[in-house]
Amino acid sequence: MVSDQPSSRGAEVAGEHGLDYLLRPVDRFRTPDEREAYFDALCAELGERGVTACFYAGFMKISKGKFVRELPGINAHPADLTVTDESGVPLFRGMDAISAMRAGTDGMIGASTHVVADKVDTGATFIRSLPIHAPANMTDEACHQRIKQAEHQIYPLTLRMLGKGLIDISRMPYTFDEATGILTDASGKVVDYDK
Repeated sequence: MVSDQPSSRGAEVAGEHGLDYLLRPVDRFRTPDEREAYFDALCAELGERGVTACFYAGFMKISKGKFVRELPGINAHPADLTVTDESGVPLFRGMDAISAMRAGTDGMIGASTHVVADKVDTGATFIRSLPIHAPANMTDEACHQRIKQAEHQIYPLTLRMLGKGLIDISRMPYTFDEATGILTDASGKVVDYDK
């Protein structure tokens, strides 16, 4: 487990699960070269430990280049990344995704799990939540807390399905209904994810 934040619960969670823990603090990168050096060093260190993939959970640094290419990653995102522009680029990317999604979808919010790509929030979407209505008087912070509930269901589901070999790229993105626990593929067919 890796954290860039000394105040995170990373060490505690790693200890509870018998995992190695690396703290590699960084606040802001002053230059692109500084970002690249940080991730190159982290990539080398994780490679020496036999790490072959990364599962992001609250890691808010934009990983790039060699790190992304050599350590494929999965992340959760607080918006529906399947809503795209005419060129196929997701509309609700980056740090302002929640407010952008609310404005662009008549108050609907949601969450996605996706492949980490070199260009932020553009990797293939594994699972998205059904749209969630956010009343006009709901703050972005309250929306974020509500979205976290969806993320906390679809992120572990994504990892379980990947671990069991149940993700079929041709059937992505999958859609998860929090209320019923039903998962459907891109064609609307129900998927048995408890195999």
